[in-house]
Amino acid sequence: MTGIVLNGTVMTIFEDFVPLLAKIVAVDVDWSQVTEETSLVSDLMIDSIAMVSMVVLCEETFQVDLADAVADLDTIGDALRVIEQARNQAGTAKKAA
Repeated sequence: MTGIVLNGTVMTIFEDFVPLLAKIVAVDVDWSQVTEETSLVSDLMIDSIAMVSMVVLCEETFQVDLADAVADLDTIGDALRVIEQARNQAGTAKKAA
């Protein structure tokens, strides 16, 4: 996928994240054109119910807690960064335990 200028971990998250979005997006999307700048609301027409579905799918898929970050999710890049941060925090918590 071109246009993703984030580290390798986020690229892997991106590759797993886009199929999750495809499950909940109700509009026809050219997924090859989706980048980290793609707006979840304006471009993909994700409403509040779909946003909750996306968060639940992400939490299950990536084994993270995103409930506190929902308000910060404007773009795909935002979601990728939040998921990466949550994964890093979860990993740090496991190491400390």
